[in-house]
This record gives sequence, structure tokens and C-alpha cells, in this order.
Amino acid sequence: MIQQQVAEAEHQKLLIQKRIQAFDDVIAQAFSDQQQQMASGSLNPLQLQQFPNYIWSLKQSRFQETQILQGQEQKLTQLRGLLQQALIKKKSLDTLREKDFVRYQKSIEKAEEEFLAEIALTRACRKNPAFS
Repeated sequence: MIQQQVAEAEHQKLLIQKRIQAFDDVIAQAFSDQQQQMASGSLNPLQLQQFPNYIWSLKQSRFQETQILQGQEQKLTQLRGLLQQALIKKKSLDTLREKDFVRYQKSIEKAEEEFLAEIALTRACRKNPAFS
């Protein structure tokens, strides 16, 4: 379950990073478009006046996404810690189960040996009544 949560958190982190990259691409494209319009002389004064506000709003949105990314990374760090603890517990339980199983097998072997020894003793007593 924790592994699934980690995977989902990783996926969310990837989506946030893609959104941040998209903002970077839009900002770069806006500067490129403005340069082209200035070079061709087709830039109107209203666009020139609104351009800083447009870039500022894009950068604000990018900043918000960066804050969300930092929060997601913290969440991911916590989940990884929980996952590590869960894996340690699982490994410990598996080790204990193996030890219990080995102990069980030894007790079965011992019981079988005792049973076979008893059978051998019973046979020996039947063949030679002097043992009884």
C-alpha cells in the first residue's frame, strides 16, 4: 500500500515538474515572440505596455507550482521513510518466519527420530525377549 502511495506521489511530482517546464517554455516563447515583433516593427504600444504584467503573472504561476513541488517532495520524503520502515518490518517478519520454520522442521525431525528409535527398540524386544 505504501509502495502505491510512493508511486502516486512520484507521478504527481512528475506532473508538477512538467507544468513548471511548460511555464518556462511559455515565458521563453513570449520573449522570443516579442523580439520578433520588435524586429519586424509590428509591436503595438499596448502589447509592449502589457508584456511585463503578462510575464509577471506567468512567473507567479510558475512560483506557485514550485511551492507545490517543494511540498510534494516533502511528502515524498516522508512516504519513502514510511516505506523503508515497512520494508524493514517485512524483512524482520520474514526472517522470524524462516527461523520458526527451521525450528519446526528440527522438531519434526527429532520426533521422527524418536519414533524410529522406538520402533527399532520394539522390534529388538520382540526378536530378543532378553531386552525387555
